[in-house]
Amino acid sequence: PQAKVEFWLIGAGSQEAELKSLAASLQLEPPCRFLGFRSDAAKLVEQLDIYVLSSLTEALPLALLEAMAKARPAVATRVGGVPEIIEHQVNGWLVEPGDAEGLAQAIVYLLQHPQAARQLGQQGQKTVFTKFNARLMAQKTADLYLNLLRSKR
Repeated sequence: PQAKVEFWLIGAGSQEAELKSLAASLQLEPPCRFLGFRSDAAKLVEQLDIYVLSSLTEALPLALLEAMAKARPAVATRVGGVPEIIEHQVNGWLVEPGDAEGLAQAIVYLLQHPQAARQLGQQGQKTVFTKFNARLMAQKTADLYLNLLRSKR
């Protein structure tokens, strides 16, 4: 038997109307739910089985770090700072940007292998707490500024 899967699109942006139209034309509703901007997005992430970030461009995505901090297995595109966060199949799953088939395969794999998904989530949480915690990030920022000030002398 096939599992019931829902895709929640959280957030709003310039392509929202286009994506809603595409989903309707492909008859992807209700499995594809457009939730728009949500002030309770962090609570919604807690309800996810898998967090997916399919960006074509990205810097260092805070939303990805937040999902991983909640031990959600993450599938993300290999863009911007994402590879600094995710080590493929160690603490998350990386796919190439624009590779819809690869993205779908990663999602299906994790849905079919809940133990592997759980392990990725746990490793992702460990990564966030050890490499991206607030104290460490504040210290790195302070060190950067101090080094810049010293180099200006």
